[in-house]
Amino acid sequence: MTIALIEDDISQAEILAKMLSENLAKFGYSDCSIAAFRSGEEFLTKWQPGDYDIILLDIFMQSLSGVETAKKIREKDKTVCLVFCTGSNEFASESYEVNASYYICKPITNEVVVAMLKRLNLELLEKKQFLKLPDGDSVLLHDIIYTEY
Repeated sequence: MTIALIEDDISQAEILAKMLSENLAKFGYSDCSIAAFRSGEEFLTKWQPGDYDIILLDIFMQSLSGVETAKKIREKDKTVCLVFCTGSNEFASESYEVNASYYICKPITNEVVVAMLKRLNLELLEKKQFLKLPDGDSVLLHDIIYTEY
């Protein structure tokens, strides 16, 4: 499972990454990768649809906000799980516009992270993971029956 964390506050990003790693391991997902980005712009320049299963976004960031970043993500990827992590409930209604899966208010607690992971239905996410083929096509991992290398 791959997770992108878009947070301009380094200490908040480290705390959230640690909580995610610890709790994902408890759920049996010990080989997850978490990539951190300091801004929406940085993320969007490196991101391709299908790169991440879950994208967590801070809302209040310099230049491009988390909501604006989420809208740009949704233009290209309709299925990735989006989660907002912010210090205000002010944008909760806007999270519906981009079909966000969860909305976390800071300060982030372990209990909130566990509730989010339960809500995201990790088993279903795992079934939706896909592999990009050399010709550019994609295939769902759970559809692969046999392969040779």
